[in-house]
Amino acid sequence: MPRIFGSASTGGGGTPGGSATQVQYNNAGAFGGVTGATTNGTFLTLTTPVLGVATGTSLALGGATIGSNALAVTGTANISGNINLGAANWIASFGRGGIQLAGDGVFEIFSTGYASNVRITAGASNLATFNGGVAATTFLKSGSYTVATVPSASSSGAGAHIYVSDETGGETPAFSDATNWRRYADRAIIS
Repeated sequence: MPRIFGSASTGGGGTPGGSATQVQYNNAGAFGGVTGATTNGTFLTLTTPVLGVATGTSLALGGATIGSNALAVTGTANISGNINLGAANWIASFGRGGIQLAGDGVFEIFSTGYASNVRITAGASNLATFNGGVAATTFLKSGSYTVATVPSASSSGAGAHIYVSDETGGETPAFSDATNWRRYADRAIIS
């Protein structure tokens, strides 16, 4: 009867690099620990360095993709800290999406950059819809038009408000009744 000889595989060897729980990587042929990337065997925790992808690619979580240089998430993303955006960067939602608030339900947008403006740019309808009231601690500013450049009253819809800078008798706020723009003071059609 022929004899069969062999040896048991013992797996890879080497001494882990870095500190306990740090994720390992190939550091020029030796084990290295990734600073700020740790795991307890169930969860992966990232602090620093940041999680990045190559230019022109996207990082997809849950199988979503939305093009290049983007973070795509399918499902719910729970964020307990801040989202900091650099210059000329956006948080975008394609199709229908939303932000749901937990806790006290306060949603604040701070602008401390150039001119300190916060802009909400509407889509094809040119409407930003709020399902609750809008409270301003300073003022609300309507779009400013001349009589010749006012938008369509019917397209703007009943209840829309504008500011007319060259109305007969002086500048005035005006509202749409879905047919005409009318002065606040006497409901006369602007002219």
